[in-house]
Order: sequence, then C-alpha cells, then structure tokens
Amino acid sequence: MTRENVTEIMTENMTEAAKSLPGRLRKMNIPVLCFFLILCLYLALNWGNYNKLPWQTAVEGASFSSAARGYEGEYYAIDSGGARLLSFGENGVFRWDAASDATLGAVAAADSGRVYVTSYVFDDNDRIIQADILEYNRRGRRVGTLLSRSYEGAEDTLPMYTSGYLSLVSAGQWLYYMEKHPSDLTLYRIDAGSETPAPEVLSVFPYPDAEALTLGAACDPETGAAYTADKFGVIRELSLNGAHKELPYPARAEAGFSLPFGLYAGGGTLYVSDVGRRQMYRLQDGAFEPAADLGGDMPLDEDFRLYYWINGAPEGEILLISQYGLIRYGGGGLESLGASFVFDGIKRLTLWLWWISAGVMAAGALVLVCRIFMYAYRKVGMERLMYSLMLTVVVTVVTVLVMAQYSDSFNKRFSNTTIDNLSALSAMTAAAVDGDALSRINRLEDYRGADYEKLKAQLAPVRGGGTWNMLYEDGEFRPDAADWDNGIYRMLIRVVDGRVYYVYSSADQWGALYPVDYPYEGTEFQIAYEQDVQIVFPSVVDFSGEYTYTVTPILDSRGDVAGALEMGVNLRAFRREMLETLREVALRAAVTVCEVLLLLNEIIFAAGVFRNRAAKGKKGLADVGAVRPLMFLLYLLDCFALVVSPLFARDLYTETLGIPMEVGVAIAYSATFFFSGAASAAGGRAAGRFGLFPLLIAGTAFLFGGELAAMASGNLWMFTAAKSLMGVGVGLVQYCADVIAAAQKDPRDVEHGFSMSNVGYNSGTNCGLVTGTAIGLLWGYRSVYLASALIALLMLAYILLIYRSSNLPDTKGVRRRAGGGFVRFAAAPGVLGFFLLIMFPYMLCNAFAYYFLPLAGTAGGMGEENISRIIFAYGLVSIYVGPALTRRLLDVFKVRTALAMGGLLIMLALLIYALKPGLTVLAVSVAIFAIADSFSFTVQSVYFSRLPETAEYGSGAALGVNNVMSGLAQSLSSYCFAAALVLGTGTGLGVIGAGMGVLLILFLVTTQNKKRIKAGVS
Repeated sequence: MTRENVTEIMTENMTEAAKSLPGRLRKMNIPVLCFFLILCLYLALNWGNYNKLPWQTAVEGASFSSAARGYEGEYYAIDSGGARLLSFGENGVFRWDAASDATLGAVAAADSGRVYVTSYVFDDNDRIIQADILEYNRRGRRVGTLLSRSYEGAEDTLPMYTSGYLSLVSAGQWLYYMEKHPSDLTLYRIDAGSETPAPEVLSVFPYPDAEALTLGAACDPETGAAYTADKFGVIRELSLNGAHKELPYPARAEAGFSLPFGLYAGGGTLYVSDVGRRQMYRLQDGAFEPAADLGGDMPLDEDFRLYYWINGAPEGEILLISQYGLIRYGGGGLESLGASFVFDGIKRLTLWLWWISAGVMAAGALVLVCRIFMYAYRKVGMERLMYSLMLTVVVTVVTVLVMAQYSDSFNKRFSNTTIDNLSALSAMTAAAVDGDALSRINRLEDYRGADYEKLKAQLAPVRGGGTWNMLYEDGEFRPDAADWDNGIYRMLIRVVDGRVYYVYSSADQWGALYPVDYPYEGTEFQIAYEQDVQIVFPSVVDFSGEYTYTVTPILDSRGDVAGALEMGVNLRAFRREMLETLREVALRAAVTVCEVLLLLNEIIFAAGVFRNRAAKGKKGLADVGAVRPLMFLLYLLDCFALVVSPLFARDLYTETLGIPMEVGVAIAYSATFFFSGAASAAGGRAAGRFGLFPLLIAGTAFLFGGELAAMASGNLWMFTAAKSLMGVGVGLVQYCADVIAAAQKDPRDVEHGFSMSNVGYNSGTNCGLVTGTAIGLLWGYRSVYLASALIALLMLAYILLIYRSSNLPDTKGVRRRAGGGFVRFAAAPGVLGFFLLIMFPYMLCNAFAYYFLPLAGTAGGMGEENISRIIFAYGLVSIYVGPALTRRLLDVFKVRTALAMGGLLIMLALLIYALKPGLTVLAVSVAIFAIADSFSFTVQSVYFSRLPETAEYGSGAALGVNNVMSGLAQSLSSYCFAAALVLGTGTGLGVIGAGMGVLLILFLVTTQNKKRIKAGVS
C-alpha cells in the first residue's frame, strides 16, 4: 500500500468521522440534558435542604411558640420566633421543616393529616395588617390558604400583635378559633374540608376592653364552653349574656403569685399554665387542682423556663411549650421532648444526595460558563470579550463598594444619633417616674390601684407612635407614606423575690407583672440595680428583630433603686427600609446601565447595518440582519405603553358603557393582538399585489395614526379603535420582517434572520417597557403615546433609508402554488401538528411571564417595579443568550429536537411552580422560561419555514397564517392562566404543565416522516 493510498484512506475515515460527529454529539448531549433537567427539578422540589449540612447530626430548635401532636404520633412546632414550621417523630427524629416569610403563630393538627398554622404580617409597630390560616400536608408541603384577612386603617385601629386567631383547635373536619375585639370575644368555626371554606360565627361573648385585658383564651369544641384569663389573674367562663362566671382560681402562695397565662380546654376539662407559680392546674368539679409542677420548686438560677403556651394532644395528653423546649404531660407525668431533633439515616443520606446534586449542578454550570466564554472568545475575539467583562466587573464592583460605604456610614451616623437621643430621653423619663409608686406594685392586685394609674399617666407623654411628615398635594395635607415611623417602646422593670418582671409595657400589650424567662443574676438589670448606672445597648439582634435600647435605674424618695426603665427603638423597620433603599439604588443603577448598554448595542448594530447596506442600483437582497433594528423600533414603540395601556383604559372607562370595567379594559388590551393576527393574514394577499415595501410604509402609517389616536382618546371605545389601528400596523410590519427572514436562500441566513428578529423584539420590548413607564410617571399617560408616535416617524425614516423595492424579496404578483387553499394547507398533518401540538400551546404558556408573574408576584408581596425588572432580565436572556444558544442547538440537534427541548423546559417550569409555589420558585420558573424563549421562537420560525407544506403553499402566505395563530394564542393566553388561577395555582398550573407534556409527546410521535427528514426538520 502506497503512502498516497494510506493518506486517502485516512482522509476518508476522518471525513466520515466528521460527518458522524453531530450525531455522536446528539446522542451524548440528549441524555446529559435530560439528566440536568431532572437534577434541576430535584433540587427545586427539595430546596429546604439548602440550610442543612450533611455532616450535621441534628436540627437545634431556637425559640418555640406553639406545638401540636398529629394523630399518627408525629409532632409539629413553631420555631425560630415564628419563622418556620418544624415536624419531628415521637422519638425526637427530625422529619421536615418549612420556612415562612410571615410570622407563624399557632399550629393545630387534624385527624385528616392536614396541619393548620396561623400566620401574621405586622407593620413597623407590631400591629397586624394580614392574618392567614395556612394549610400544610403531612409531608410539609403547603397546599393552600384556608382563611385570609387584611386589615387597613389608622394605626390605633389595627389589631395588636397579641390579637389574631386565638385558641386554634381542630376537631374532626372543623377548625375552631377565637378572636378578641374591642368589646367582645367571638368564637368561630370553619369547615376545613369544604372547597370554599368560610368562617361561621358560633358565639359572641360581650366583653368590654377585651382586646386590652385578655391575656389568654380557650374554647372546648365538645361542650362549646369558652374561657378567658385577664391581666389581673382572673379566669372566667364566658357567657352569651355578658354575665361571665369568675372561676375560683387558687389564692396566691406565700412565695410568688399566680399569673394564669396559657389556657387549653378539651374533653370538658380546662388546663391552665401558671407562669407566676410555674405550675399547671386542672379544673375538676368546679375547682382547680395542681396537675404538674413546671419548675416552681426549683431556684430561678437553675431552671428559669416559663411554659407560656399550652395545647392539647390526642389521647388526652397536654403539650406545654416554652421558648427553650417542649414537654408532654400524660398518664406517666411529664416527659421532655427537648429542643434538638436528630436526623435518621435516610435523612442524612438525602442531605448528602442533595448537596452532591448541588455540587454536580454547580460544576455543570461552571463548565457551561467556560464553554460560553470560549464560544464568545471565538466569535468576538479576546480584546472585545475582555472589554465587556471588564466593563461589567467595574460597574458591579463600583456599585457594591459605593453602596457598602454608604450603608456603613449612614448606619453609624443613625445609630450614634439614636443612642445619644435615646440615652438622654431615657434618663429624663426615669427621673420623672415616681419610684415610690413603682416600689408599691408587687402583686396583681396592685394593678387596680392608684399607683399603677399614676405610672401610666407619667409614661403616657412618651409616645410610641413616632412622627409623620406632612405633604401638601392636590389642595390638601397628606402624610408622607415614605416617612419612617420611629416608634419608641418603654417598659418598667421590677425585681421581686429575685425574679425580673415587666411592670408596665407599651400599650399594656402584655399586662401586669409579666415574668421574664431568664434569671436576674448576671444580667444588665443586676448592674443597673446594684450599681445605679445606665446601661446602653447600641445593637442587639435576636429572632424578633434588632434593637437599640437603654436600661436606666429609677430611684425612690430615699435614693434607693426601686426599679428600672427599659426604653428602646426597634431598628427592624429602619434596617428594612435602608436595605430596601440601597437595593433600589443598586437595582436602578444596574437596570439603567443595562438599558443604556442595550440602546448603545442596538445603535452600534444599526450603524453596522447602514455601513453594509447595498449601494443604490445594486441588485440583491438587503442584509438579513437589518430586520433587527426594524423589529427593535417596532416593539420599542409598541411596548412603550405595555404597563400604561391597562391603566389608561381604566381611567377612560365609564359605567355608561354597560359592561364591567375589567371586561372593557380586557377588550381594549387584547385588540392589538387580534388585529395584529388579522393584518398578518391580510398581509399575505397584499404582498402579492403590492409588494413588501408599500406594506412596510402602510404598517408604519397605521402605527403613527394609532398612537396619535390613542393620545387623543376621550373614551374607551375610541381608545379600543386606536389599539386596533396599532395592531394592524404591528401585524403588517411583523409580517414583512418574517418574509424577509424566510426568503433567504441560505438556511443559515434564515436562522440568522429569525434570530435577529427575536433579539430585536426582546430588546425593543425591554427598552420600551422601562422607558415608557418612566415617561408615563413623569408626564402622564398621554405623553407615552406621543413618544411612540415619534418613534414611528423614526422607524419610517429607517425603512426609507434601508429598504427599497429592489432589495426586498419579490412578492408582487406571486400567487400561491398548487398546494391548495387555506383549509388544505392548515389541515396538512405537518402544519396541523405544529400549530396544535407545539406553537399554539407554547404561546398560551407564554403568558406566564407577562400575565401570571405580575399577579403571583404582587400576591406574594413583590412590588411592581421588581416585577418589571424580572421581565427586563427575562428579555436580556433572549437578547444576549438567544442567538448563540440557537446556533449551538441547531448545530448539534435537528430543528425538531430543539423545538421539543423548548417545550420540555416550559413543562418543567410550570410543574416546578405547581408543586412548590413561592417567590423563589417563581423566579426560578421565570428563568427557565427565559432560557426556553431565547431559542424556541426562532426555532419555531425555522421549523415552520422549512416544512414542505409551507413551500408548497407559499412562504409569504404561510407566515401570515402563522402570525394569525400566534396572535390568537396570545389573545387567549391570559384567559388560560386566569382559568388556572380559578382552579388553584397548584392544580391549574399542574394541568397546564401536564397538558404541555402530553402534547409534546404527541408532537414527537406524529411529526416524523421521510419527507420532513429530507427538508431538515426531523
């Protein structure tokens, strides 16, 4: 064999290997992609493991406030100051935990396996503004909200944080609870098994000053009896006529005093946890008898835990809850449940698996970033790539450093000023308090005397409500809602029998002689008492917030220390506001920088288009990349009013129209989509008669006229007509852009054209969204439409400078081929499968970002500006990731496979949120949507343009049909998600996601044949 033969054979082998490389890559990448999708789903569904390390042996409880026992022996507890719901087994083995953004209150377990938890959102002064009852299943997944209430009004009319849903008890399918109002206590029940649960009033007990006096409450579902304990240590059985029966609670002992705090009633028996004596009592035959010693015989320096809360459990057991642990009372006496819950072997294995999966995901992401970096390096060169990276790093670092320095400086200045002012105010207040009156308050009975009233009168001028800045707007004075309410709390401290008590607290929320669950020895109170000095705490952080406070001694007439004044400011509101302000500054700076870079990028790209445009008289098509500036200008003007249009339509609505306001706004909002599709269909016929250039001019004219008509609209119908004109203009220009991209001879140019069209669409949408909203806020809604009209004139100038009839695809005089009419084309298996199984369902799901995200985000507490930023980032992914990702996918996979990958990602995003709803998962789902949309729209256009049926019918007319279907799907997409919300978020999105999966399988099964393989789409 000669050297030439060897070389020839090697060349042939290398050629064959090169030809088979894409297939090998495909075979290798599809399993890898599926693996990472499954890994992503697993990590999202088990996200609660992120705060647990696999080498840990247990979860430590921090601060308990409620507990309940399930009917299969499991326990549920509210931990970390209301931050999470924790579950563990009877042997102390950890089961699961679920975090909450709101503050959790009480928990009740039903025999159905459901767990019910009260949840509260407080304002800066610890007043309730939102109260819910949440529903979880036995595995810790939140399945819904059983009851939700919002409170509005003046500060002093909102419920205090000691109000809310009291005595939460589950009995059968019913859930019982009480509420205290200013003049009564009301007993409710709610059918937890109902599809539409609503509270039912069982009893209303008249009770003057119930909100201020009630310390504890309990109801017995079996007997209907209700009990209350007030701040004076009196327990009453409530009566409907207001003649409440005072129960014979035991007289105080020689040491200490009685303070019944926690109540539980069940099975005809009332149990009381007395935090004064540290005893549990039981009401039997009309008399109280001791049931259990909760530490009353132990010195305070050995056991200072106080069991404030008490709850029932199956089989007649009682649960007692302190901040430091849980105990169970039953036939065998007291049994500690501890505060540390160990991981079993399965849980530790699960943690290792989760963290290993997270590591694999992180490694895969790192490899992906490196490959993107190398791809960018090959495409744009090292110099341009490093310039972009350096610009990004510099902007990020400067923003972070400036924000950090600003935050640190502002924080120190505020803290120093607050400490100085607070120390002086505390010293003056302590000097004004009558120490002799304070020293005479030693028992609960003293709270009915003149000494306590005197102390209240002396402390009343020290307001905790803060101040309001007033603004003069629209002819009247209004409070500045952005002003921070720096409310001050103050408490009087007494040491009685070596134990620390709160004698007086802000608004009397806790009441009389409230005991503290830590010892006197070694605390700041001992230093203040024994050394007569003021103690200052610049910053104390615990589960309830961050505080700056002082402890100042109070002297009696002989100069002895009679007590202490604790006065402080809860910095939680200030910290939150400062962090939100800094985050706003950073986000606005980042969005502004991104928008400026985006505009500069589009301007630079447009300059390149002008530089490369064909000379006058030269034959040939215009550069296919020229559709990008065209689409950018089109959707820049169209999306200027994306946020403004519904608001403007709402303002134009009048009741004389005879239809609901929501319907009128929906009609106006959807008019653009309907007429956009109709204009695209008409564009196919008009292009055959007049050509593309006149259509571009006509579309721009319709847009210009529509924007001016919208600006001049005096009623909703005129505005709807203006939106219809805009839709016609958008449809005609969009149709022309699609034909320009689809008419390219080189398949790579077709892909590039549709990719550039998608980039221009997303870039214009993002810039229009941010800029148009800013214009509307500055100069009003009508100014937005004026600005859009000016952009339409700019687009007209671009068309006149770039396009001519000679450099556009020749559609004039072109008729449909022998492929038949519209019905035959639309009913062709390949076209029908594409529309029904891929394009139409995909466009229906596309409302997730533009319709569902604002609704779900707002309901979860996300602001409108943050929602718009998420949409902005969503578009950036398509702009900067889309072209490269599209090209890479089409290099490795067939068009049909890439199309299915987009549908698979959409299905994954919907199912993730359906299975585990929440703001974090919502952001993850939107990110998955962004990745899918970055290439799916381009791939759909490429797939449709390559179909043999499209070639037979005529690409121009076929693209018009495609746009009609797209516009119809976009019009219906919001209604699709509205129906999902009616069914329930989990069920509705689960149905949509599952339906998408079924249609995707049908698409893969029914759309492969030799004809389409030859066309390059299978």
